Amino acid sequence: MALYDHVIPAQSTRMLGALAAGVAIAFAIELGLRLLRAQMLAYLGARLENLIATGTFGQLLRLPAPLLESAAVGTQAARLKEFDSIRDLVTGPMVSVGLELPFVALFLAVIAWLGGPLAYIPLALIALYAAIGAAALPALQRGVAAAAKARAQRHAFNVEMMTNARAIKQLAVEGIWLARYRALSAEASFAHFRTAQLSFLLQTLAQAIMMGAGIATIVFGTLRVMAHDMSIGALIAVMALVWRVLSPLQNLFLALTRFEQAKQSVGQLDQLMRMPTEERARPPTRVAQTIGGALSFERVSFRYRPDAEPALLGVSLRAAPGSLLGITGGNGAGKSTVLALAAGLYRPQAGIVAIDGVDIRQMDSAMLRRNIAYVAQDCHMFHGSIAQNLRLGHPTASDRELEAICADLGILDQIRTLPDGLETRIGDQRVEQLNVGFKQRLSIARALLRRPALLLLDEAARALDFDGDKAFARLIAGLRGKTTVVMVSHRPSHLKLCDRLVVLAAGTVVRAGKPADVLGDWKGATA
Repeated sequence: MALYDHVIPAQSTRMLGALAAGVAIAFAIELGLRLLRAQMLAYLGARLENLIATGTFGQLLRLPAPLLESAAVGTQAARLKEFDSIRDLVTGPMVSVGLELPFVALFLAVIAWLGGPLAYIPLALIALYAAIGAAALPALQRGVAAAAKARAQRHAFNVEMMTNARAIKQLAVEGIWLARYRALSAEASFAHFRTAQLSFLLQTLAQAIMMGAGIATIVFGTLRVMAHDMSIGALIAVMALVWRVLSPLQNLFLALTRFEQAKQSVGQLDQLMRMPTEERARPPTRVAQTIGGALSFERVSFRYRPDAEPALLGVSLRAAPGSLLGITGGNGAGKSTVLALAAGLYRPQAGIVAIDGVDIRQMDSAMLRRNIAYVAQDCHMFHGSIAQNLRLGHPTASDRELEAICADLGILDQIRTLPDGLETRIGDQRVEQLNVGFKQRLSIARALLRRPALLLLDEAARALDFDGDKAFARLIAGLRGKTTVVMVSHRPSHLKLCDRLVVLAAGTVVRAGKPADVLGDWKGATA
């Protein structure tokens, strides 16, 4: 404005130099502020990503097992990936728009001061932006939700395929899986197409509004200049300010899709963080750091889903500290469920599961699991070395302790034949190259390294060979009087080691007593 109204008419080079110096200083200040803003936004995005990632991961670890198992692994992984949109919202244009919006009112006031009624042009277009955005928002919400759901389904299918890749090849069903993936991919692509189509339509309208703003400002401003109501410099200044007013609003308008994605992610994140954790769901009445190992079930009933048949129905049993309790029965009898309840992974709908006479629902879950070792039927090995997997049971165990427990289970010589001994890498697909008996003994060794007060074994020795079975029996017999052992097994040689044997059928206790008596009666009844 000063250039056209004062410098050019006066043809003053001194005034031009002063004006150029002022503009250069203003430009340098703006550049410095923009660089500072970029640095702060980058830090804020990285910090937010770290907080969200660690917060959600910690929350998932604290959730009860039924909640974790209610959705497929791939679906949960896809939901976690959707949280990235929150970080993108902070580091993207939305924050810049938010920082520039407060200046819109100031620019409008300056436009009104310089151009008078020309201020109505950006005001009218702001209202038009708002009206179009409000009209498009419901369709945008539906499109974003449908696209997110389709992406989650496709991601879950990818995870399932990679998890079961070997079985897919063995069954020669690659064509079936490819057809299913094509259908899911087509659905996800079409959902993205509809959202992108709406987004491009909004982008086209936003650009048209910006062009209309420029044309309207030039036309009506020229009329005011011709009427001597404003100067040419004022018209050019108003034109620049109109762009400054509408530019952040255009960016806000174009970011509606990203904003809606972030809004849904924030809603999912809030829902996840509000879920009751194991610590939040129990009354903190027990603060002891150790347990004695006495286990009791008092008329315990449990079902995995409200519409499912009871897995346990009125089960009562006891295991004294340092004793060996055996559990056997047919498939679906509830044997594994007993161990899962004893480990605190699930809560009974009726009855009491108690350790040392205290309901485990009143005990700290972290303390409980530090004192309980649970060896499930599936041998879970994590990516890392054999030593790292074993030290999950006892992080400070020395190599000598690892070798001692492996020797007791008869696998030390086998480990020494591996390329790197205890440092041999296993996990992922490499663990499948190990025989099941070897993996079972590694799982047992990891559990025993913890020196638990209560040891839960769910068919932990079903795949052992003759030598491994002898080593296992010798080790379990040596735990009598030191550790309470609850062992699910079908092998008579294992069951005879127990002090007491319980037979389950259809979730109820049908026999209990000394192993010799129970096995004789049970065999006679099933003969």
